[in-house]
Amino acid sequence: FAAVADDPALPWMAGKIAPAGSPGAAWVCERGTCLMPTAEPAELLRQLSERPAADPGGLRLRAPELPTDPARWLGGPPQALAALRGRVVVLDFWTLCCINCVHVLPELHALEEQLAGEPLTVIGVHSAKFDYEKEPAAVEAARLRLNIAHPVVLDPAHELWQQYGVRAWPSVIVLDAAGRIAWQRSGEVSVKELRAVCERLIAEIGRDGAADSAADSAADSAAGSTGAADSAGEGGAGLAGLRFPEKIHVWGLQSPAPVLHLDGQHMVYIADTGNHRLLACDVGWERGEPGQSTEGAAGEDDGARWPVLLVRRIYGDGTAGFADGAAPRFRQPRGIWRLDQALYVADSGNHAIRRVDLETHEVMTLAGTGALGRGEAGGEDGEGALRSPWDIVASPDGDGGEVLFIAMAGAHQLWVISEGRMGVLAGSGRENHADGPSLEATLAQPSGLALGGRWLFFVDAETSSVRLLDLAEHKVGTVCGQSLFDWGDVDGGPEEARLQHPMGIALGDGELLIADSYNHKVKAINLERMIVETVAGGPGLLHEPSGLALLAEHVLVADTGAHRIAAVRRADGAVRAVRLQF
Repeated sequence: FAAVADDPALPWMAGKIAPAGSPGAAWVCERGTCLMPTAEPAELLRQLSERPAADPGGLRLRAPELPTDPARWLGGPPQALAALRGRVVVLDFWTLCCINCVHVLPELHALEEQLAGEPLTVIGVHSAKFDYEKEPAAVEAARLRLNIAHPVVLDPAHELWQQYGVRAWPSVIVLDAAGRIAWQRSGEVSVKELRAVCERLIAEIGRDGAADSAADSAADSAAGSTGAADSAGEGGAGLAGLRFPEKIHVWGLQSPAPVLHLDGQHMVYIADTGNHRLLACDVGWERGEPGQSTEGAAGEDDGARWPVLLVRRIYGDGTAGFADGAAPRFRQPRGIWRLDQALYVADSGNHAIRRVDLETHEVMTLAGTGALGRGEAGGEDGEGALRSPWDIVASPDGDGGEVLFIAMAGAHQLWVISEGRMGVLAGSGRENHADGPSLEATLAQPSGLALGGRWLFFVDAETSSVRLLDLAEHKVGTVCGQSLFDWGDVDGGPEEARLQHPMGIALGDGELLIADSYNHKVKAINLERMIVETVAGGPGLLHEPSGLALLAEHVLVADTGAHRIAAVRRADGAVRAVRLQF
């Protein structure tokens, strides 16, 4: 079997392996397309005997039915395949942590727009990876954050994943109008290839008896749940407050301020990701009221001071877009970093690096085209098409210029822009966890950066790791974390410590602070003892924190799932929502 799978004369067998737990498998293939593997003789016989003579598309296996329990469905009622006969159905297998899954969503949205009015239904199948992703509320929040308008069926135990023979995130399967599997692909897919497949299958309807006209009314009802993305997700809603803020940056002196009003020493910048805008805030201070309860504290508030953020300027009008100048638009901005009078932005939804001039307040694009690239770096600034830049750190280069370090989550790499050129700094591009020489090491969705001298620390979200790049030796190492499928909520030394999909990192005095997103915690790693400890949080105190920054005796946290900025008092881990004044 292995020899067949590796035979270059049979390219459609490349990468096909036996199902987990099975000593072998048989694949039924025709015209370079294979059905799902089976190790059961009876199933193999059925596959060989079920080829419809009138089917011009070749051998197609009837698709397994979708669950009917309403509790398993988000964004609409249960969608039975029997009721969708006469329609082409696109099944998108995804999980909310996966950046490559996120890349597929705009392609599906474009498909729905381009084939509006045609007998087409798109359904998401959420097959969870991490423990937290098995919670329906987590998936629903992600559905809103990612502007998914089509219905989503929950598959936490991977039942549908196994029944459909799926092996990777993302995977897209297209069913013909008779409810049979006509096309499937693992990895990112484009609207161009999806549209070609769907139009071919739509053309079959009525020609070979595939359509079931008796189900038209039910199918029309199902079609009503597809279409344009939630308009609130494209901006214009929630503008009096935050919507899924993901990163935060503190600029200025780090010494405690002596007054309790505007301290004049700090500015705080917030990536209000869900509202597609940036907030520039002055810092003020207020006293907590003695006797007032403070989340996470051992007792009542002792009257200590807490930060207040006063919004002084907003960049972006709350509408997703890609525009430079004095009236800029962003799309899901995340990483932000100020250096002198420039604010650098990882504009992830536009796959671009932007620069805000803090004197003229105009925006320009440094790199990226506004469209998803293939991850090929090199050339002058702006020449390369980027892949979901998630965080950014800027540093002076010693010659009057700057060096920009970029966590290129969608390429599983770290990139750099320096002296007018852009290139890969670390990561082979393969998604995995392997240390070593920088360009040979493998990363998995780096999502947060912290620079300390020769060390560039980063959180590697998909491996639940904290890692580092030695800028002098050009080598990647690991602080804590193991692999793509090792995660948990365990404090301790680097061997036993476990995180769950960390998204943010900040460098303090001799320690790293980590936004341990799916554990809803802030953790600290002592760089001398290399011990991981919980600082604050837990379910009910923080909710999917994604970014953090130090402000005097506090840690400011972009508490993404709670749509707020929270302050963690470093001395005792007390948590309090930061008052934001517009």
